[in-house]
Order: sequence, then structure tokens, then C-alpha cells
Amino acid sequence: MDLFIDVILNSFTVSIVLIILLGFIPFYFFNRKFVGFVCWLLGLCLLTFFLSFQYNLSIFLLVIISSISGAFAILYNYAFKIPKVVHDCGLLNVIYSYRDTSCFKNNNKKIIDRNKKDELDSPHVGIIIAKKKGFLRDIDKNVYADGIDLLVEFLLRRSIQFNIYECGTPQSAIKVINNPNTCSLFIFGHGTKCSLYFGRNGLLNYCEVRNAPKKKIIAQLHCNSNEECGCSLADYILDDDGIKFIIDGYRCVHQNRTDLEKFLSDNDNELEILLRSS
Repeated sequence: MDLFIDVILNSFTVSIVLIILLGFIPFYFFNRKFVGFVCWLLGLCLLTFFLSFQYNLSIFLLVIISSISGAFAILYNYAFKIPKVVHDCGLLNVIYSYRDTSCFKNNNKKIIDRNKKDELDSPHVGIIIAKKKGFLRDIDKNVYADGIDLLVEFLLRRSIQFNIYECGTPQSAIKVINNPNTCSLFIFGHGTKCSLYFGRNGLLNYCEVRNAPKKKIIAQLHCNSNEECGCSLADYILDDDGIKFIIDGYRCVHQNRTDLEKFLSDNDNELEILLRSS
């Protein structure tokens, strides 16, 4: 009898742990609340059934279901996106992005913290970093590797005033865009051609700031996919003689760094004139 109770308790404990894990993977790491809840519900519904089997068989079946659920979560998130990303970015750019992320992410965060100011009441370049909010934390900090260091170096070398805004909500980004002192905008993060994404904290549709003060330069350094969704921010608030940097389609870290470096180099003199006239 004691042995039977021990088996049931051990099986129940391990089962609960595995059920939590199989729902936690999509819920936390992939920000897929629906998939996470379905996995949890599936596990709980099957738990009583599994406990009627022998201990080893119960654990074996739960491990199999956990693995299948985790794979399902990954496929749900990426199956339709990966081919389009590879098409838009190029396979080598996608591969090199993993290297760039590892090399630049942490160092660039230090650059951001070193150059970020609380407030600027004079004309300056605004650098927006849209932070993607997950279930318990900010996720996908790979955005820090997207070329912010290249832009900061360009501005510092020319003594051009700028500020970095880490925005965790659409409202905080709207405040920066509506600020008449941010005369040019460079926007990093996730989004589409017509929007900026903040994970669980929502979405900023650029049409919401169509009446913001005009900007001399607008660079959307996030994905500009879903081209048919509407207008970019530059279509709304770029000066008639301004410069925009918006490349349609998905973006990856290496592609962003390469294209931004080329943009700054090819338009060096013109950018400096516009930025100094702010």
C-alpha cells in the first residue's frame, strides 16, 4: 500500500512539473498565451488518465506529449515566417545575424545606457528602441545588436546631439514622436511598414501619429513587412526635402547593420547638413 501511494505521489509530482513546463515554453519564451493555455489544459485533462497507468509509462507518455507540444509551439511561431525571412533577408544574412547578435548585443546595451539622457529640451536626433514585453520580462533583447552602435558612433563623431529612448509601450513612443525637439527619428524594434510592436503591451499604428511634427530624417530599422497594410511613418510626417530609410520586407540583425552602415556612408554629407540644421 505504501509503495502504491509513493508511486502515485511521485507520478503526480513529475506529471505536474512536466505539464507546467510544456505550457511554459510557448507561454514565456514565445509569448504565445493561447498555445500555452491549450498545452496546460491538454496536460491537465490527460493527467488523470496517465495516473491510471504504471509509473514509467505515465512519465514516458508525458515526456512525449511535452516534446510534441514544444515543437508545436515553435512551428506555430515560426513555420510561416522563416521562409519569408530567408527570402527577404537572404540565408547568409540570417546565419550571420546569430553571430552579430552574440557579438554586439551586450556591448550595445552598455553603449545605450552610457548615452541615454532623461530629457532633452533642445532639437536633437531621437533614437527609439521599442522593447517587446513578454509574460514576466522584456524579451528579444537581440534588437540591441541591430546597429545602434553604428548610429551612435556616427553622431558622436560629428558632435550631433541625440538621445536614446527605450520605449516599452505605444504611449511612450508616441510621446517621443510628438516631441517637437526630436527633429529626426531612427526606430529600432519589431513591426511592420505601418506599425511598431511592443509585445504584450500592444501595437502602435503609425496613422495614430499622422499629425506629429515633421521630421527631417526617418529610418524604420525594424521589419517593414505587410506592405499593403498602410503608410509608413515617413509617409505621414517626413519633411518634403527629408530623407527616409525604409526597406520593405522582413529584416534581420546582420542585414540591418550592413544596410544602416551603407546608408550612413552614402548619405554622409547630406545627413550631416540636415542633422545640424535641426
